[in-house]
Amino acid sequence: MLYAERDRDGKLVAIRKKSPEEKAVAEPIGQEELVEFLTDENGVDASVSLLRSTDMRVIRVLEDLIDTLIEKNVIMLTDLPDDAQLLISTRKKARQRMQNFRLVEGDIL
Repeated sequence: MLYAERDRDGKLVAIRKKSPEEKAVAEPIGQEELVEFLTDENGVDASVSLLRSTDMRVIRVLEDLIDTLIEKNVIMLTDLPDDAQLLISTRKKARQRMQNFRLVEGDIL
C-alpha cells in the first residue's frame, strides 16, 4: 500500500511506502496520476522505473494470453520461435512447481 501526500488543492506531492505518521491513511493512487507525478517530478528515469516495476505483471498477462490462444487452437506452441517455446515451457513448469509453496502477497506466478 502506498501513502499519498497531497497539497491543499489535493495535488499529489509525495508518495511513501511507509506512513509518515501513525494516523496517516493509505490512499489509492490512480495509475494516470502516478505516471504524471513521476514524469513531472523526475522525468524519463522515473517513467522507465515505472515500466520496469510492471514488467512481471505484463509478462504474466502475456503468458496467460498465449495459453488461451493455444487452448482455443488459434495458435500452436510450435508456431512460436524455438527460444520463445523454451522460455514459455520453462516458466510454466516453474509456476507449476511453485503452486505447492505458500506465496507472499504480491507474488506473480
